[in-house]
Amino acid sequence: MKNRPTAPATDLPQTSDVGCDDMTFRVEICAVWPGKSIRQEILVTRGQTIDHALIHEGLSEALRQAAREAKAIGVFGEPRERSEPLMPGDRIELWRGLIADPKEARRERAKIETKARAKARLERQRAKRAHKQNWRAGSV
Repeated sequence: MKNRPTAPATDLPQTSDVGCDDMTFRVEICAVWPGKSIRQEILVTRGQTIDHALIHEGLSEALRQAAREAKAIGVFGEPRERSEPLMPGDRIELWRGLIADPKEARRERAKIETKARAKARLERQRAKRAHKQNWRAGSV
């Protein structure tokens, strides 16, 4: 009979289980508010969520305040829920609310541009009329 390898002892941890609970990795948290840009890297453990990272004890007070004021949160530009687990190397982005409705802002800019174009057109027409009158009078 051939020698068979013995089965691993059940009281010893399997290689796939070693370090799973204690594995830490870096994530970056950043926020851009008017007049300030904040960025910080922290160490989190596997299984922690975005919410856990935002209350991390090593987080600066400025980022804690930004997290409280944030209207939405994303990871690498994609919207995410606070309950989603983190992956190694994630960049958590804190997004502030919009200052103005983009559609309304576009309408306002269009109104201003339309008025500016109309004013420029009137100025060109006046200049053209003045040139014709001067030409008829023989001064041109």
